[in-house]
Amino acid sequence: MRKYLLLFFCWGLCLSAVFSQAQSLKGTITDAEGRPVSYVTIYIREAALGIVANEQGEFVSHLEQGRYVGEFSALGYEKQLLPFTISDSETTLRITLQQKAYSLREVVVDGRGEDPAYAIMRKAIAHAPFYRFQVKAYQADVYIKGTLKTGKLPSLGSVLIGDQKTKIKNLSNKLFLMESQNEVKFKAPNTYDQKVVALSSSIPAEFDDEKMAMNVVTSNVYDPELFGVTSPLAPGAFSYYKFVLEGVTTEGSRVINKIRVIPKKNNTQLVNGWLYILDGTWNLQHIDFTVRQMGVNFRNHVSFHEVKPDVWLPTAYDMNMKISMLGIKVEGKYYSSVQYRQVDVNEKQAHAAQPMLPV
Repeated sequence: MRKYLLLFFCWGLCLSAVFSQAQSLKGTITDAEGRPVSYVTIYIREAALGIVANEQGEFVSHLEQGRYVGEFSALGYEKQLLPFTISDSETTLRITLQQKAYSLREVVVDGRGEDPAYAIMRKAIAHAPFYRFQVKAYQADVYIKGTLKTGKLPSLGSVLIGDQKTKIKNLSNKLFLMESQNEVKFKAPNTYDQKVVALSSSIPAEFDDEKMAMNVVTSNVYDPELFGVTSPLAPGAFSYYKFVLEGVTTEGSRVINKIRVIPKKNNTQLVNGWLYILDGTWNLQHIDFTVRQMGVNFRNHVSFHEVKPDVWLPTAYDMNMKISMLGIKVEGKYYSSVQYRQVDVNEKQAHAAQPMLPV
């Protein structure tokens, strides 16, 4: 249990972002029927800041005074652009998102009789090393807010809360909260420097682990493996996964392919979910993955935005975790945001020739 709780909270602790303490921005996001839209990604272009709305479609952040444009997007909804101004008082926004339909392209089956998703995935896999090494360095602020809700817990054992030990059974049916602000500096290929600016948490001390946090922050979605799980973008992915093109949509001049990812075997080292891949550039716009391991169910959704021309980086995360094993029932949720203060591009990579695509 401890391993998975650490994974859940430390991922968020290291990969989300913090806002500068300036003027308050808050808002509510609903659909055309007035119902809240959960976990909407808000990207503030001028600040290179990602925000995630909560389950009730509400969000809060802080920005310096000025004019901004917000991108509001959620899977299954049309993206909306909204200009707004931050003044010397609180700014409140109300946004309505319209549902978006994915259309299925006319299926052209080649002589191998394969789904058109495979041609897209060949290009995405070929481009993965390019995007993995595209950024030479960056500085980012990190913010995370999460909850851990316990159900039934075993009667044996104890944990440390503050300076006092508490029996595990006394933590049954409790709600724990955590909020963290961090500064993260990255230098290629895999050097990270993390500074915790502020941390408030009621989570038992046994679930805190700085080493685990650093292991998590060094992850890259374009790596062949992520937390020991084989990525659908790995060179040998076709041996482990089936791919289906479920639909295509457009955002302005961009075409986004929705690819279903299905493990070929019931293997805990594989993911199940979707990739949203931009046509032509073959980089990720969203990932929505689920991993199931020994009574533990993780669901991860990551949004990417163009923080510099042709440079797409993760800006917002939301994650759900459920544990049901050995008499333990725990559910955790968090949403986190990344604000990039500085991004240095690998110029050699930027001017490199396009990857050779497999046939």
